[in-house]
Amino acid sequence: MLPSPVLAKATSVQSALLSQLRRARKSTPLTQAQLAASIDINRMTVHRLENEPDMATTRLSTFIAMALALGLEPTLVPMTNSDVLLIEKK
Repeated sequence: MLPSPVLAKATSVQSALLSQLRRARKSTPLTQAQLAASIDINRMTVHRLENEPDMATTRLSTFIAMALALGLEPTLVPMTNSDVLLIEKK
């Protein structure tokens, strides 16, 4: 089990990542259903990830697939006092 501060940081990063993915999708004409179909997942999974980020559990590959489908490139960066994971435009 992860120590509490590490788990809290991981949850915070996940929430920020999902917020970025939601904003990115809303800036495109893609619906949740279209995004889901493009990466072969259920629309309810996209809905849950966008609307319940603190409750979301999913594979890292799903996050990456969503980002790529939205024209974003996930990038790991060294840990600082801010985010540990950024999503940058290609």
